[in-house]
Amino acid sequence: MAPPRGWFEVEATADQLASAGKLVVSLHRHEILLLWNDGDPVALSNVCIHRGRKLNEGVMLGTRLVCAGHQWAYEVTTGYCKVRERYQPRYALEVRDGQIFIELPAKRGPDTPD
Repeated sequence: MAPPRGWFEVEATADQLASAGKLVVSLHRHEILLLWNDGDPVALSNVCIHRGRKLNEGVMLGTRLVCAGHQWAYEVTTGYCKVRERYQPRYALEVRDGQIFIELPAKRGPDTPD
């Protein structure tokens, strides 16, 4: 069976995310970290590409998310880790009437599907 593709509603609203700052949701076997980034929602894979740690355990420093495991720092809007020159998978995200929608599959790099 082919993996799901397209836009899917997640069980979180923009208001919930704005209040919490970060939330983890599951969508078709994808564990997705939602972040509130300076007034804008963004979505990354919650599993760090380095050692598989949960990124929701990390901390935000400006617009970078720092993994608690080995301190790889990802720019949340692109998923890019400058020091390692690698991309954390990210997801396109839309807010429709306050509800969050995520596009599968994830993307690595500026516009490249995973």
